[in-house]
Amino acid sequence: MPDRIFLVHGMGNYPDGWAKPWVDGLRSLYQSYDPLARTPFAERFKVVPIGYDEIFRTIVQRWQQDATSIGAAAPSVGAARVEALVGWLRTAAVVDDNFAWTHCADVLLYYLFPAVRDAVRVHVAKQVATEVATLKADESWSVLAHSLGTAVSHDALHLLWSGTFPDGQPTGFNAKDDKALLVAMIANVSRVLEDQPDVYESTVMPGPARATDRGCFYYLNARHVLDPFTIPRAFDPAAWPDAKSVAQGLYRRVLVEHIQDWNVHDFLHYLRNPRVHIPLFRTLTYDRAIPAAQEAAALAKFKPFGRLTTDQAVAIKTWLEKRAPAFSDTWDVLRVVWDWYYAGPAAAPAGVVAATPAGGPGD
Repeated sequence: MPDRIFLVHGMGNYPDGWAKPWVDGLRSLYQSYDPLARTPFAERFKVVPIGYDEIFRTIVQRWQQDATSIGAAAPSVGAARVEALVGWLRTAAVVDDNFAWTHCADVLLYYLFPAVRDAVRVHVAKQVATEVATLKADESWSVLAHSLGTAVSHDALHLLWSGTFPDGQPTGFNAKDDKALLVAMIANVSRVLEDQPDVYESTVMPGPARATDRGCFYYLNARHVLDPFTIPRAFDPAAWPDAKSVAQGLYRRVLVEHIQDWNVHDFLHYLRNPRVHIPLFRTLTYDRAIPAAQEAAALAKFKPFGRLTTDQAVAIKTWLEKRAPAFSDTWDVLRVVWDWYYAGPAAAPAGVVAATPAGGPGD
């Protein structure tokens, strides 16, 4: 059987079939490297989509008609913070595809309500545990998460490796005997939404096989310098969890700058960059799977602006820089990000056509 890749989506609506564009993108890039393509993608990997948005949809449908009920349902959260975070939702038009409700409400619910957070992370953790239980001794498993999914994945994995569900039942996992090969975080917002423990100190960190408190062998973190969601409380440690792990390549930190669309937060926008997918495939397979010469050729061939003209790309860069939120330890700054993201193509520079509309898979 092939190794497992758990694909965890971000904020927004993800109906059946949401993972197909992501899997197609992974497969296409995989097949572009001859040494990898000799083994068909489906023989090497089984991609397992992990969904959780149905939990949010149920709650949002209940609250959509009255944003004030969010505040009323959160007595453990300070009134001022609730008002600052959800007050602007009260003026949002109530339509099925309204960004405020299909995206922002997911994040608010996950951050503000411990009961919602527990329900989501248990739901995800059990999906992972059920599939991992079917693995043979020579099969590995990895997690590839995006956006809100990075926070959800972190919390679910830490819950698994901590050994106990919130109801006191054992998870059957531990960080020494049930390690993931790779945890890959794309547009990592786990620090923005962290509760307990600190994401720099949890079990979701890379380490050797003998480590009893580190749940994965490798950790890959990809961040775009202009992705506004990753700026407040950025997950971007230089030497983590320690200098030795970095020297051994256990923690890989990837910073990218390409602009092929206004939506630099998009999963596939990240993935297309060889600086992201080459270390991803090397870690999932083996380092020599993509020789240095092929890596150099891929980097040389990659067009940072894609199909955009230089003027369009510069216009988008300037637009993003002007709207970038401040580096901040205040979670409320995400309201600024949402205002930018919700405006989407309508506020983008003239002549720029978005390849991935806001609200679609990959956000």
